[in-house]
Amino acid sequence: MLRIRMDIKAFTLLSAILLTVACISQSDVIYRHFWFRETIVITNNSSHVVRVHTRYLKILIPLNIHPWQRIDTVIVKTNRRIEYRITSEDNTQLIQIERCWLRPGESIKIEVLVRIKVTRALPLINPRRIARIDYELYGDFEQLKTKIALQYEKYLDLGALVEGDVREFKKFSERIAEAGEKEKVVNSLLRIVKWIMNNIKYVRSNSKREPSQVILTREGNCLEQAMLLAAMCRAAGIPSYVLVAYHYKPGYVDNATVEGLSMTFHNLEPHALAMVYVPGVGWIPVDTTFYKGESELDAVNNPSIVIDDGFILAFTLADEEDFENIIYEGEKGLSITIVKELYEEPLELYKPST
Repeated sequence: MLRIRMDIKAFTLLSAILLTVACISQSDVIYRHFWFRETIVITNNSSHVVRVHTRYLKILIPLNIHPWQRIDTVIVKTNRRIEYRITSEDNTQLIQIERCWLRPGESIKIEVLVRIKVTRALPLINPRRIARIDYELYGDFEQLKTKIALQYEKYLDLGALVEGDVREFKKFSERIAEAGEKEKVVNSLLRIVKWIMNNIKYVRSNSKREPSQVILTREGNCLEQAMLLAAMCRAAGIPSYVLVAYHYKPGYVDNATVEGLSMTFHNLEPHALAMVYVPGVGWIPVDTTFYKGESELDAVNNPSIVIDDGFILAFTLADEEDFENIIYEGEKGLSITIVKELYEEPLELYKPST
């Protein structure tokens, strides 16, 4: 993961968060179109009829997230007549297959093609663009408690992320964050980010340990660290959630096979980061494993989703209960092949089967 070390003073974070698309000149904006294709083949290898579990029939669609990405085309093709619908669960769009029974030896093939417009700004973080920084724009915890919108309350649910002793985890996080009523939320966020960067080692793995375990082992992959960051923020009273995504990586190919499941990635690598709500500013991306720089400020100033070569495609908001929709597990009698591909050149347009 990219971790270029440099020294930046604390106030640059304020410039970073205040910067909006309106502050960026037209020449700095980059638009790129991507074609994402996911192909799923499920085969019944047993000697009896099997009803396919619904978790295998939920296909995630990239999110519409302003101003980073916009979805303008979704096409579904299947090898047999089936019923499906595009639905939304907790702000995550899904293609949901209604029902599917497979006879012995029978297969179902589902292809989803999505066109995505991704916007990047270069340089996104430039303190010289901001002539004056008004620190009072950044709310404190007292304002956060009294003014936060009701729709953000679910992003404070610590039990959705932490399986262990929630009370102990909360005490630990509050001690790190130093979240007093008059304390600026952004300062507590930086303390949490700094603790994770100084104490949790990044490891490449397919594990999905919950936040308490990550603290005990002192290591975690991008998903585990994003879960930890979101959980510590929630424990301190800061709304947050995990954003599961893919990093565009031309030429990258990876394959994993476990218990009847084969998953292949072409030109994209799974990634995860956290989104954190700062009163007076809104939702901001924070990434402790893929960013440009060295300090806790850089994890906010230059996270994967905004750096020039990042081109992160966001797919879903995730809590612990959502993992079954993004991490597949094998099922007896079924073999499942999943191929996820990302290209910049247009792919063949086809009509859904009828």
